[in-house]
Amino acid sequence: MPAVKSPRAKPKHPEAVQQRLFVARVRLDARTRDVLFCAVPNGGKRGAREAALMKAEGVSAGVPDLMVFEPRTVYAGLALEFKIKGNGPTPAQLGWHRALAQRGWCVRIVYSAQEAWDTLTDYLGVKE
Repeated sequence: MPAVKSPRAKPKHPEAVQQRLFVARVRLDARTRDVLFCAVPNGGKRGAREAALMKAEGVSAGVPDLMVFEPRTVYAGLALEFKIKGNGPTPAQLGWHRALAQRGWCVRIVYSAQEAWDTLTDYLGVKE
């Protein structure tokens, strides 16, 4: 009997999948590979002890997923929050978004790797 293929399971963290696709593209494109950015690893399940240690080290709920440290004429940097349609920002995230905007940051919620790419290239002024 031929083996029956099971249907592919949905990714458990679809926002993270989109973020990884975006980061790979940024690192591969000659126009963006030298952009100074980092991910903020706030999500995920942690035990109480590890969560307490991370909080003591300065981890803060709601910080955007990806921070781009490239100032522009109008902005100090770009903060990207990855979401999937139907999944909105939390109150802690909205608080961070407001605080960053008040400090001169461009803050955007993106719903796909492509939207993140379009946002970044527009922000940097390297649109095709």
